[in-house]
Amino acid sequence: MRSIPRRLGVSLGALAVAAGLVVTAGAGPASAAGERKSMCSAYTNFTIWQTSNEWARVSERTCVDWINYGNQVRARGEFRIDWPVDCSVSLPPGASCPLSRLTKAKNLALHELQVSIGWNLAGRVSQGTCTWKKQYRAPSVLTTTAPTFNCQSNWYSHPRGTYTAWTSAMGDVMSDGDGWRTLPRDQHGVSFG
Repeated sequence: MRSIPRRLGVSLGALAVAAGLVVTAGAGPASAAGERKSMCSAYTNFTIWQTSNEWARVSERTCVDWINYGNQVRARGEFRIDWPVDCSVSLPPGASCPLSRLTKAKNLALHELQVSIGWNLAGRVSQGTCTWKKQYRAPSVLTTTAPTFNCQSNWYSHPRGTYTAWTSAMGDVMSDGDGWRTLPRDQHGVSFG
């Protein structure tokens, strides 16, 4: 999967803002000795973002990554842009393709994209936002994977219990005159026994 990663480090202390990205000192990187695993929700909150000339389908999902032997865990939110070939036409356009898709370019230009993530680790709640400015995405002829933007927290030691993470994405599409568009929050949890 083609991915545009953005690392988000959030400690329980004060937050610092640098280059439009919330970053602080947190736990160090996970041990390379353990095997990294992920549990993700299915992509959800599918919707069409379009202008008079362009369109794309967007969606999001929430993941919890962990390292078995290092007892490390982190939250990860993913925002995906795609152009499904097997979609149906619906009125009004929702998660399926816009009626005018045959006359519009498969492209999505964004003034700004923000992917917010939050997590609850044994009662400690924290959150942060990753930001990308001026993004242009179109389907690639070289790969069939959809452009994906990843926002992730630092790694944290996890105690026994449930680790819950959530994702919410919003973007300002260029040339649509509508301002910010927001996807509903997606939530996912993993229990460590």
